[in-house]
Amino acid sequence: MEVFLERAGKRKISVDRLNIAPIVDVVANSKRVALSRDPSRNFYGWAVVTAEKVRAEGYGVIDSPLPDNPYHAEIELPDSAMESRDAQMRSATELAFISEWRPWPPTPETTAT
Repeated sequence: MEVFLERAGKRKISVDRLNIAPIVDVVANSKRVALSRDPSRNFYGWAVVTAEKVRAEGYGVIDSPLPDNPYHAEIELPDSAMESRDAQMRSATELAFISEWRPWPPTPETTAT
């Protein structure tokens, strides 16, 4: 759940569009972000959720490329997430429930179609 939990009062969750980004770029960006948040953190993979699933749950999805990350997007939570940490935590739990874990480095089990 924590992967989808932003700081209190934040309405948008920063994500990468894994479906269009070259894996080498996504890994580099993910490691950079993890280290910027906590230098002692390791990068293990992603909680992956499709835009379709996010929208089906009633959340917005916004493409928002950044100068150093053209694959950046945001999941937009409802207004209630800004007003209540409990509402924000409920949203994070819902998003975690519909996500799938994709480890890094990939294993034969996670790359099989």
